[in-house]
Amino acid sequence: MHEKELREWLSNNLGKSCTSVLDDWPAWLQVLRLHPRWGPRAHDITKARVVKSRVNAAMNLQIATSARWFTISWLACVRQPKPTTNSLSVAMRSAIYYQIRQFRNVQKLKQCALCHAVTSLQVDHVIPLKVLILQYKEQTNIATPTTFPYVRKTHAVTLPAGKYRQMWQQFHKKYAVLQLLCKPCNLHKAAS
Repeated sequence: MHEKELREWLSNNLGKSCTSVLDDWPAWLQVLRLHPRWGPRAHDITKARVVKSRVNAAMNLQIATSARWFTISWLACVRQPKPTTNSLSVAMRSAIYYQIRQFRNVQKLKQCALCHAVTSLQVDHVIPLKVLILQYKEQTNIATPTTFPYVRKTHAVTLPAGKYRQMWQQFHKKYAVLQLLCKPCNLHKAAS
């Protein structure tokens, strides 16, 4: 269903509600199954209705499970996730997420390496990640992936499972030098 068709369908059903026992429930389910978050859980939905927002008069879908009502975006049913400008870099960063998290968790002294602040700490690559990625590409003789799976849970692309991903993770673990920086110091470092 395209955005124009869905907008028309919503306008026709504005103010109407539907439950799972009514005859027109399959049409409602067809729309709800397109939603990235609620689509896989459409079987949990027992009621649905189209309402106008009090804030900006936009149409919203409201759905109910056995527990409570939720307001969801109908636009999410028709719009695909925005492609990232540099999917390979984003995918490579995503592939080392657990190494970054592990570094953060094992630090005994949780303070900025530059100003010793203890709030808004971020993990920083001493050798910039862009440089590490370029070095890795130069050293590896494996074909670089061109398509990257989209992970809805993290809303990011990642490297496909396989040798390229595994070798990148090993390379990063061996050559990356990490430090904790507070947000202002990290932004200042990135800008210079």
